[in-house]
Amino acid sequence: MPFAPASGTEILRQRKPLLSFCAICRSGTLVAGIIVAASSAAFVLTAGCTAPSTRWSPGAAIESQMTPQPVRVGAATLTLKLADGAGQAISGARIALEADMSHAGMSPAFGEAKESTAGRYQGNVTFTIAGDWVLLAHITLPAGQKIERQINVGNVRAS
Repeated sequence: MPFAPASGTEILRQRKPLLSFCAICRSGTLVAGIIVAASSAAFVLTAGCTAPSTRWSPGAAIESQMTPQPVRVGAATLTLKLADGAGQAISGARIALEADMSHAGMSPAFGEAKESTAGRYQGNVTFTIAGDWVLLAHITLPAGQKIERQINVGNVRAS
């Protein structure tokens, strides 16, 4: 039995009409929601995903040199010089090297660069095949900042 008030009058249930997509857009609710979501996503992406190298002092420099020239299949030596914004050598960094072919399917080669003199680091990498390579230097500074430097080694020649 349906519920009826004591006075005997019938309860009229009024249904609210469903809002159409256009009505929601006109009311601004949907548009405001999209704006808030987009600005929140932009904030998270810029604040949480800043590349480590952008946190390093703006005047810092990394110089690199590969020997022998031209680079050939086999062992090659990478020399890196690290300096801060004032031009002072940066000592005590750790540098891991990773060499990858520019096309998929080849195994990477790994190495490590050690400090030979203040701010000067040398490491060996073995290029296993002729072609274009990308050398990544994963640098961890003494204060813990991380930097990645990409060095394109094009046209490694056969021995």
